[in-house]
Amino acid sequence: MQIVTYEYTGMKCLTKMPSYLNKVVFPKDAKVVMIELGTLGNFKRFMRRYKAVKGFSMSTSGKAFSGVETYDDYLELLDNGDEEVIKKIKIETNTQVKALSKKYEDTFTKYKFEVTGEFFDIGLVLSGVPECWLEPENKSKAKVQVEIIINGTFHAGIKPAQIVKSTAKILAITKILETHDVQVKIKIVSVIRNYSTGESTYITIATDVKDYDEPINYKKCSALLSPTYLRRGGFKVMELCAKSKLLNSYGGQMRSSDNSLIELQHDKDIAALEKRLFKKDK
Repeated sequence: MQIVTYEYTGMKCLTKMPSYLNKVVFPKDAKVVMIELGTLGNFKRFMRRYKAVKGFSMSTSGKAFSGVETYDDYLELLDNGDEEVIKKIKIETNTQVKALSKKYEDTFTKYKFEVTGEFFDIGLVLSGVPECWLEPENKSKAKVQVEIIINGTFHAGIKPAQIVKSTAKILAITKILETHDVQVKIKIVSVIRNYSTGESTYITIATDVKDYDEPINYKKCSALLSPTYLRRGGFKVMELCAKSKLLNSYGGQMRSSDNSLIELQHDKDIAALEKRLFKKDK
């Protein structure tokens, strides 16, 4: 695999494979560009800076495919979110928190959170036993951290209601984890194959939705967790990097081999995340 980099203001090109791509299988002859755009603030500045780059990202053919009417509408979405979607996500998140809490209420203290290959026993933490996790030499408490990676590519027929439902389930899981002092980071990553001319070309585009020490921001979630992330923002990145070599199809979706890149259009991916994090004792 050959790692390719570009130098554009506001864009960080990785030179080593990040952990969140470990389960994405690239061909041996692949040429891979791995881009991180960081925070929403940096993402917005990037999208404004390169607004003049032409392509489908600037389409005015309506929002049926891209989610917004124009590129200027996209910039507005990044600034202010979607108020209607925010309301729906909040309501559904509260519903999902109640449902998950009820689902696990009888034996909750027996459940364990699986984190980086270890088991985190919530019951022991709540009872104040310090040996249940990691006790550093300085005797300060180590924070348990979970990183949730959203697949930022979507099939053409996905319904907005499905995105709201899946986003709310992710946020409900996040709320429950954080109630028990587990820090959660949420990242969205688009992984695209064959986006430019030449054999085996790949590009990944990652942006932070929520950092470990950051509270849930529903406005940010409504702006980033949708097909618009790829079909306006991701397209803009591909247009900038590939230039005249960009294929008209803009490439195809890549998936992970183990559900580690969670697809919001599939209930099974959300269920697998829940099972992985809220694991009952056998």
